[in-house]
Amino acid sequence: MKYFCRIILLLFCSLAVVAQENKSQQPLLLQNDLDWGVEHFKLPTGFAQEMTVSGIEEAYFPPGWSQIENPEFWSYLFVWEIDSEQLLDETKLEHNLTLYFNGLMGVPKDTIVPPKLPSTTVVVTTQQNSESSTAVGKVRTFDNFKTKKMMTLHLSVTQQRCTQNGKVILVFLFSPSAPDTPIWDTLQSFAIRDGYCEN
Repeated sequence: MKYFCRIILLLFCSLAVVAQENKSQQPLLLQNDLDWGVEHFKLPTGFAQEMTVSGIEEAYFPPGWSQIENPEFWSYLFVWEIDSEQLLDETKLEHNLTLYFNGLMGVPKDTIVPPKLPSTTVVVTTQQNSESSTAVGKVRTFDNFKTKKMMTLHLSVTQQRCTQNGKVILVFLFSPSAPDTPIWDTLQSFAIRDGYCEN
């Protein structure tokens, strides 16, 4: 029994070290002048293997992200660099975000027991050409981390094709606060690193 407990303890310590290493990594995709916490993942993520995109993700968190009374609560952004020659359409965005949040929150897609319900996503394109696009929308999902209630996150996503390396960069902004509140000015201050698509 003591041997088993030691194994479990070592496992938890290893996971803690990995988490710290993820957070200490430098951002690759965005200019992070605010020095927000950064975590790196592979796509599809371990919690959403059914996603139809592959690549990498960087997630950026403000200091008040986990504080319920803070204006920064659940306001954050993540960036996907995916292997694709084309921008994602609304259907693919909605599908992959729904899978992502269901996995993140630990909600099976067939769950029907309130308040823990499956995520839903709506995305509407506001501007698009062959090289870039902008869209807005909402994600309705279960907050499995803090409130244990359903919540609505407003979202904005911009896409940019990197034609030289066959990649698409997607910058997702999220907040439960309305898009005309100050937190959105902060979220929108992040930008893709100059010259990134030329590498």
